Amino acid sequence: MKVSSIHRLLMTQFLSALADNMILMATIFVITERALGNVYVGIVQASFFVAYILLAPYAGVLSERIPKANILWLGNMIKLVGAVLLLCGLNPALSYAMIGVGACIYGPGKYAILRELTDNPQSLYKANGLVEGSTIVSILLGTVLGGFLTTVSFHLSVAVIIGCYLLSFFFAWILPRGGTTNVSYDRAWRDFGIDINVLIRNPQAKSSLMGSSSFWMMSSVLRLAMLAWIPIALNLQGTDKASIFMGISAIGIMFGAILSPKVIPLAKLSRLTYVGAGMAVAVCGVCFVPNMYVTAIILFLAGFLGGSYVIPLNTILQNEGDSVGSGKVIAIQNFCENVFMLTGTLLYTGALKIGMGIPFILVFFSMVFLLVALYVRRSFVKS
Repeated sequence: MKVSSIHRLLMTQFLSALADNMILMATIFVITERALGNVYVGIVQASFFVAYILLAPYAGVLSERIPKANILWLGNMIKLVGAVLLLCGLNPALSYAMIGVGACIYGPGKYAILRELTDNPQSLYKANGLVEGSTIVSILLGTVLGGFLTTVSFHLSVAVIIGCYLLSFFFAWILPRGGTTNVSYDRAWRDFGIDINVLIRNPQAKSSLMGSSSFWMMSSVLRLAMLAWIPIALNLQGTDKASIFMGISAIGIMFGAILSPKVIPLAKLSRLTYVGAGMAVAVCGVCFVPNMYVTAIILFLAGFLGGSYVIPLNTILQNEGDSVGSGKVIAIQNFCENVFMLTGTLLYTGALKIGMGIPFILVFFSMVFLLVALYVRRSFVKS
């Protein structure tokens, strides 16, 4: 493992993800100030996912054609443009969609470059845990810091976001460039479909895609639900208060991601079911105990189990994806995860509009997640 390069990648990812989560809180602040309502938060989140989904085939090709480090700084610059648009008063859904475009380009490079900085599956597993742990620390800090700074000054918050993207650009600039492949943009969607077909014919790759996608769908719905439910159930007003609880969940994911090689060794993937079931139970119960301390403990537990669950799936997919290319397999993973997250967001928003309660919504999504976890275990045991 090339340690110094891994450290630079961790800084690049930490700063970029920190800004990503701060700008989400800044966007929610704008929505609150304009009294657009909780449903509009779902619309903003959906605009991010749509941008990601539509551009995924081209992002995969781009990550193969140009060095992975260049992908990282290019994605950051596009996200910076989205931050500037929000600062200038553009519609929150449109400015956040621009963040989605940058994230779509950035995503394949973030994980594909790990294959070039590690030399064996176990090193890749550990590096995935470090990158995911760095990401979760930034989610924690970004959510809490973003919620706090927007209450102090919206303009200060966006200025810090822009500074983080610029620093992330610098660390990406000094990473090793990485290799390239001569692939074409012609028929990008057709080739993307062929690559997806190749992956889903591989039982382990298919199960990894389904498992990680259902996890991120559950996580995105949980975030939206908690931002709406916590102020009401716990009588804690303001995005800064709700963001603290989401930060607690992020701490759990961070520890779960870092400790995942111990919790679920690659030789014992059958443990995925028990970890997934634990997360489903925790998410089911979080809305039925309106006590801030118990809620915090349950959110930490759900996060820890989720972080332990998703890291081995990422590692397996990266190892099984050599047949389509390291950049393309991450683009496909991002595509599938964002399709699931968009579906979850739309179902959540629709359920709110017809008057369903948040506890019922979370129970439904927890059951879906549990069923997928059972399928994933069955597939890995057979393999």
